[in-house]
Amino acid sequence: MVGSEGDHRQSRAGIGQVALLFLKLGTITFGGPAAHIAMMEDEVVRRRRWLSTEEFLDLLGATNLIPGPNSTEMAIHVGHRQAGWKGLLVAGCCFIMPAALIVTAFAWAYTRYRSVPEVTGVLYGVKPVIIAVVLQALWALGRTALVLYGSGYVLLAFLRADLVERWHWLSEAQLLDAIAVGQVTPGPVFTTATFIGYLLGGPVGAFAATVGIFLPAFFFVGVSGPLIPRIRRSPTASAFLDGVNAASLALMAVVTYRLGRAAVVGPATVALALVSTALLLRFRINSAWLVLGGAGAGLLLHGRA
Repeated sequence: MVGSEGDHRQSRAGIGQVALLFLKLGTITFGGPAAHIAMMEDEVVRRRRWLSTEEFLDLLGATNLIPGPNSTEMAIHVGHRQAGWKGLLVAGCCFIMPAALIVTAFAWAYTRYRSVPEVTGVLYGVKPVIIAVVLQALWALGRTALVLYGSGYVLLAFLRADLVERWHWLSEAQLLDAIAVGQVTPGPVFTTATFIGYLLGGPVGAFAATVGIFLPAFFFVGVSGPLIPRIRRSPTASAFLDGVNAASLALMAVVTYRLGRAAVVGPATVALALVSTALLLRFRINSAWLVLGGAGAGLLLHGRA
């Protein structure tokens, strides 16, 4: 039956179609990796029939076993399946580029206007919401212990350890601001690195940080495709990956606590963090809407202060 769930007839996409799809997704996909992957599934399985459901799930399983940004790696996998090595490069770059440009624009504005009262108010309200978003991710990942080795949120632990504690290039507040921008803009959460690169080195720093953070994803996807099923079938390798997942979860929990001390600084921010966490856990609201709501609340609260 045409259009049924069991119809496995797929169409083959050209390089132009791959580019247009992932430019679109990179521009409109808000809400973090889970939302990105859900939109990819709708586009490439249901609408375009480039992949069957089983093939899509196989690729998703592969991204869970390698480090890096899950949704970006899914884009790279799909591009490779449809148009070979050119598709691999085009899909990944087209998915990353809109977000990187938007985040660079945010970073430019941040460096010039962050002391403006309205901007200070926005950040005041956004930071506790970001803590709630990471707490919700911890809760969801802790129940499954899967999506995690490559989760964008694991990046926070490494950014804080090096940039804040080891090299003192950023303050806790600046790191939280970078995370907030990466969360509220479309596309990969890893574009937090683009924002940080701009703070440290202007446009050149933003470009270098973007290339540095995403380049390994292209390499890992390119070499891991045929190996991943064998790795997961190996009891020893599978146990190792499960251990990495558990350690990453613990690391995220510690970093979330430390960032929370910088973001939750009074009764109003405590309330914002608690309400946001409850809404995320109970109703699974798109986190981008919560961040925007936190920005509005911050403007109101800061204006009254």
